[in-house]
Amino acid sequence: KQLRANVASVSREVGNKYVNVSNVTTSLGKICDHSFAAKASASAIVVCKPESGILPYLISFFGTPKFKEKNCKVAVIDGSVIENDAQAVIALADQLMERTASSNFALNTELLESSFRNSYRDTSPVIILINDVHSFASKRRQIFLYLLLDLMQRKDLLFMVRFCVATNDV
Repeated sequence: KQLRANVASVSREVGNKYVNVSNVTTSLGKICDHSFAAKASASAIVVCKPESGILPYLISFFGTPKFKEKNCKVAVIDGSVIENDAQAVIALADQLMERTASSNFALNTELLESSFRNSYRDTSPVIILINDVHSFASKRRQIFLYLLLDLMQRKDLLFMVRFCVATNDV
């Protein structure tokens, strides 16, 4: 509760406006509601200052009863910890599947597709929070992002991706 209260009171300057972190999650909640009602995958980018504490707040937000009653699965991928695309796919498959993911990239991709297909069929949301997404943007580390973006185009799969970018340039 204390973390939520502290982070909710954090605001950041965007141009000449101040945006409260709780307003960001309200907007994300609306995007999720609309996306899952329409059975359409979607993504959003949250840009904030490093000290904003947005990731713990988002994890807490997507763990609220509103999302738990929908059997929502939340997976967190931290670009500052994961060293390559294969590890990111393994970590994601590990969090979404009932069994431990293998080290095989193709098999884990199939496991992710299966999880997203089940989400579409059961309308049970899958939300992926990617922290430090910019670390996946280097030329040799783009496979993971392109994989998710390609899967989002499939009409038989359903999931949401929230990219978190921490920068002092906000």
